[in-house]
Order: sequence, then structure tokens, then C-alpha cells
Amino acid sequence: MRPQNPLLFLLLLVSTSTEHVVEAQCQVFNTEGVDVSVDYVVEKDALADCQGDNQCKDFRITNCDQVICWGLEACTRAQITNVTTLVSCEGQHSCHRTEVLGLKSSNNNNIPAKVECIGNQACDVAILENVGEVECLGFQACRKAHMKAGAIKCTGGESGRAACDQVYLHTHCVYCGVNGCGSHNCNVKLLVGGDDVMAEDPEEDDPTTYEYCDLESMMGECPKEWAAQLEYEKEVEYGTDENEDGARR
Repeated sequence: MRPQNPLLFLLLLVSTSTEHVVEAQCQVFNTEGVDVSVDYVVEKDALADCQGDNQCKDFRITNCDQVICWGLEACTRAQITNVTTLVSCEGQHSCHRTEVLGLKSSNNNNIPAKVECIGNQACDVAILENVGEVECLGFQACRKAHMKAGAIKCTGGESGRAACDQVYLHTHCVYCGVNGCGSHNCNVKLLVGGDDVMAEDPEEDDPTTYEYCDLESMMGECPKEWAAQLEYEKEVEYGTDENEDGARR
């Protein structure tokens, strides 16, 4: 059995103190379709532990509360379905071309599963759908990703290599922090009210039906606390001094 990192469980399993949403068994299948859950799943927490370079590359992971993809190409090209709480992708290409699908509830509302894309090109060309929140942190962390989520936060990129670069978003809220969204290549369809992010969109492949993301701003129905986070981020980057016209120095 592959050794587990005890520190991971001290840091990340806070949410597992309550009853799991997923009733089916958390399972991991390798590239040959063999069930290798005994080596990767922490059963009591319904957690798939894919720490380490290439650990779950091209694997299929299903019915888990949490999936931890830490390391170079840890979950590259993996298929992760019916996740309910968290997919954490940390490290270069940790979830490159990975497909993540949150669990669909019976009333067609999204559940609050979160996907974290932390690091250079962590979720490059990924498909992230039916989740409550996506966080893209790092240069080109979500480059060319296709995202359908309740809220999407893009920040921490570099000049010319934004966190959300060449993306198409379906969401109720997009947060573009400093170097968060690419200029003229961050495209969004904003949803309102109870609109389902997974509703069929016959114009999904028509780029003319999207609008550009507003740089260093928020669009849509965003969490109230995100406004303060955005202002703080800009203050750290630019300072608070203003000239006579009110522009930042």
C-alpha cells in the first residue's frame, strides 16, 4: 500500500466531520481499469489521495468527497466524477486536461463542491463543470479551461500570463484580481438568479455570444466578502496613494 501523508489529513479533512453527501463508495481506477482504491482511498473520509508526481495520471476517480492532486501532473487527464466537496490541484499541470464533474443533485441545483487550481498551469485545458466554486491562482493556472461553476475566482497570474487566459466561463460570478483575467481572451456568460450552470446552451460554441471579463473587477452575483478581498489585492499591488485625478500612482 502506498504510504499516506498524515499532515494532509490534519490540514484538509475539516469538512469530513459531518456525514458524507456521497452514498456510493469512493473509488479509484488505474489506466487499465483496475480498482486500486485500497492504495489511494481513505475510506472513512471518502478521500482520494493522489499526492506525488504522476500519481493518478489518466486515472478514473468517482464518488469521492475530496480528491487531492498535489504534484507534477498528479491528476493529468484524470476523470473525476461525482465529487461533492473539494478537488485540490496544486503543482504544475497537476490537473492538466483533467475532467471534473460535481455531483448533480436531484433538484438540479449545484452543490458547493470547490475546485482549487493552484500553481503554474495547474488546470491548463481542464474541463471543470457543475461545481460551486473554482479558484485559479497562479500564472495561467486555468489557461484554456472550460468552466461551469457558481463562482470563479481568477488571480495571482503574471503580466501577459493571466490566471484565466483564453477561457470560456459559464457562471453567476467572475472575480478578476490582479493579473487574474486575460485582456480580450477571458470570455464569460453571466447567469442570473436560479439559472443552472449546466443548462443546455445551443450557442455554447459561438464565441460571439460571450462578453469579455472586466479586468481587476467583479461581474455578476458574487459573494459580498470578495469585494474587500479585491480591494486589498489591488492595494497590495499598487498602493493606496492617488494623484489629483483620483488615479493610482
